[in-house]
Formats: sequence, structure tokens, C-alpha cells
Amino acid sequence: MPFIKNMDVTLRPDWAVIDIGSNSVRLVIYEGPERAPIPVFNEKMLCGLGQYDPETGYLDKDRAESALAVLQRFKTILDTVRPRYLDVFTTAGIRDAKDGANFLKEIEKIGFTPRLLSGEEEARLAALGILSGAPEILKRSGGALAGDIGGGSLELCHIEARADDPLGSRVSLPLGGLRLKTQFEHDRSAARQYIQQTLAEIDWLTSCPATALYVVGGAWRALARIAIVQWNYPIQSLDHYQLKKNAMLDICKLVSKQSVSSLESMSWVQKRRAATLPFAAIVLETLLQDYGIQEVVFSSHGVREGVLFDKLPPQRRQQDPILTLAREGARRIGVSVSPDAEAVAHFLEPLFPHKKSLAKDLLMPASILSNIGRRLLPHERAKQTAQLMMGLPMRGLSHPARVFLATMLYYRHGGNSSDLEHILPMGLLSDDMQEEAIVLGHAMRFVGDFDPMGSKLMAQCRFHLEADDLILHLSPAAEKLWGPVTEKRFLRIAHAMGRIGTLR
Repeated sequence: MPFIKNMDVTLRPDWAVIDIGSNSVRLVIYEGPERAPIPVFNEKMLCGLGQYDPETGYLDKDRAESALAVLQRFKTILDTVRPRYLDVFTTAGIRDAKDGANFLKEIEKIGFTPRLLSGEEEARLAALGILSGAPEILKRSGGALAGDIGGGSLELCHIEARADDPLGSRVSLPLGGLRLKTQFEHDRSAARQYIQQTLAEIDWLTSCPATALYVVGGAWRALARIAIVQWNYPIQSLDHYQLKKNAMLDICKLVSKQSVSSLESMSWVQKRRAATLPFAAIVLETLLQDYGIQEVVFSSHGVREGVLFDKLPPQRRQQDPILTLAREGARRIGVSVSPDAEAVAHFLEPLFPHKKSLAKDLLMPASILSNIGRRLLPHERAKQTAQLMMGLPMRGLSHPARVFLATMLYYRHGGNSSDLEHILPMGLLSDDMQEEAIVLGHAMRFVGDFDPMGSKLMAQCRFHLEADDLILHLSPAAEKLWGPVTEKRFLRIAHAMGRIGTLR
């Protein structure tokens, strides 16, 4: 099916991807904006195709039949859904099997047209997927190293802001968790030595200036879940979950020493992944110990999202995924009575004069999302809107940024500070961030009452900070919008800032 460019956003699923990997076979169906498609159906089966017959190097018959049965199920689902675009691809599990070509023909009999990705192409698409959900990489000094571990291979790519192409040196290596488990099941020490030697052969990796490693892949996501449980981290979402080098090393060392039965006993670890998890941990541990990585950032975007991102025109790729998803959320959940977001952001910007301000960075998405709770019942609006923000598919947001926006929405809809600690993980925000979120929430509440439709009158007014005062300059025409409610809202902004509210 051809990719439909510049299509209108509808509720009908527009994209589907089937990823036939070394460990799992997965179908993901997406809908929403092209720049940041939202997965609405996501099903996988751990078939273990990369675990070949040890004598022949052919695909294991039972595992291959299991995968084909899953693909037949996916075909039946897709015949009903009928997405406008479908991409079916296979990776290292089929690429390296001696009878991989025959298996592709079996897939074709089901009715799919699979494409076999080369290792280099898999690395490129994985990096594109990570970049699509983390454009902040291009602002990092030295960029970032993107890593995608599967059952059969490890893909690495250096992403950095460049005039021609942000994707630099890249490689696919035979360091997938299932492959390593098959080779070194009873000798993890030998596996460690093999991993170190294999990585050491990549010349550009030693000189890579990136200090951040953005990772994707089921085995590494499992490590992130273990870290979340280990430290009682308050957010379960793995996208943009960040760990410093030493913290990540502690998890890797812990897992690499565990027996398979011990890992299987952990409720948050899939039993069929337990045997490969120690080897994936050793790979990540080696990358952290032997290279210049100081921080690990987990991504929910990988090859599948890279496949979709790769088909977008350059100007569409440059769009901000956070703003794109904020507009999508506001369109679906919000109300028509809502001022222009750019006008609101411009109006409120003087409230946050510091250059390094999270509020300043998030003014646009905050302005777009400010009214998403207006349809909810008033007595639950603040709490439910804050919780809604924590669950919105806002890929690209750091965890502190998500909590910041949730806090803003809580106060925008009249929340009481005494309830906040029970609703949101406020420990992820510094005191300054909390103060800015509260100020912004009160400011959004003021705008919603002062000029609910964002007329031209708001553009005639401006905030100004002077000594200990918060000054609001009103034009003569805008004075007609003033009243007791707007005055109360304005004074609350001033109080939250520790200032005196003055009208001029």
C-alpha cells in the first residue's frame, strides 16, 4: 500500500507495522498525526525465531510454525482493520537463518510482502525511530549513541546535529540476547569477553563524543522495569526514563549475576525473556564501562517508528512531537471555547524571565493543553485532568516535564494544594519547578476567565515584573473584560509568585 501523504487525521487507523524479529513477532496499529503516530493496538508473541536448530542452522520447525500462526492471526485482524499503510519487515532472526529465504516465501503465502532488512538498514531505522521520539538529541553536545538490542543483533548509531544527515556512523553486531544465550548459555564469563572483543573492533565507537545512550529493545526495557521496582520509582512509563551511569551499572551487574530461575520469579519479568536477560545486561554494562557514556535514556521508539518516520518529508520530520501530540490531545479531548495557544504563550511569557526555565520551555504545550479538562465534572476536574496528563501519549516528554504539565493543569482547574502530593509524584520536580508550575496553572486559569476565546483584546494587554510587583497593563478596551472573578484570578497569580498584584 502506498504511504498517504498530507492525509487528514481521522479516527481510522492509518498505519500498521509487523516486526518479525529474532525473539518476537509483533503487530502495531497506529492512528493520529503522521509526525507522532499513536499506537492503538500492540500485540506480540515471543516465538524465538533466532534460536536455530543447532545442527543445521535452520529455523526451529516448531518456532517457525508458531510464528506463521501468529502472522495468520495478524492477517485476519488487518483484513478487518484495513489500514492505509502496512509495512512487514524481518530482521536478524531471518537474515541469518540458512533457510530464511524459504520462511519469507511462507510469509508471502499468508498474503504479506515482507522485506528483509540488512543490518545497516536496521541500525538506521532504529536510530531514526529513537530520534523521532527524542529530537532533543540534536541539542546535546556530542549528540547521543542510539542502541537497539534484539534477540539476534545489537544496532548502534551515533546521532548528532549535522547539516546533511543526523545519522552518523552505525553498525549491526551479533550481540542479541537470544544469540548470546544460545552461544554462551553456561559460560557468562566467555560471553562477557566475546562482547568486549566484538565492541572493541568498532573503531568509531571508541572516539564517539556522545555521553548519552538512548536505548530500545525488549530486554533493555526489562532492565528498566527492574530499576523502577528496585528504587520504587513513581512513574511506570519507560519512555524518557533516565538513569545515570552508576545506577544503570548497578542494575546490569545485579541482573548479570542472577540465575534464570531467580529472574523468572520476578513478576515484572516475562518468563520467556529471563534466560536472555543476563546477556543483554552484560552488553549494556560493557557499553557503560568501556565507553564514554554517562547517562542512559530509555525510548519507546525503535525500528517500527523509524519505518514510519522514514517516509515523512523533511519538513514534517522537523515538527515538534510534543506540540503535535498536544494539539492531537486538545483536538480530541478539549473544548471549542479555547484561546489561541500562541497568543496565550506570548501573553504569559513575561511571568518567567529566567532563560533556564522549564515553564518557558513548556509554554506552548501548556497553552495548547490548558483546557483539556473543561468537559469533566467540576468537583473532580482538577484531580482527573492531572491524572489524565500523566497518561496521555505525549512521547518526547521527560518525566519531570510530564509532572510539570500535570501540576499546571491541576491548578489551572482549581486544585487544592493539600491534595497534590497524593495525586502526583512531586518529588520529580525541584522547588523552583513546582513554583513555576503553580504560577503557570493560576495564569492559565486567569486567561480562561479573562478572555476565554482569545480575542484581540488580550494582545493589547501585557504582564510586567517590577521590584516586588506583578503588574498587568490593560488597554482601555480590555478594561471591559475586567471583573471580580478575573481580579481574584490575577491576585492568585501574584500571590503564587510572592508579589503584589497591581493593575495599570
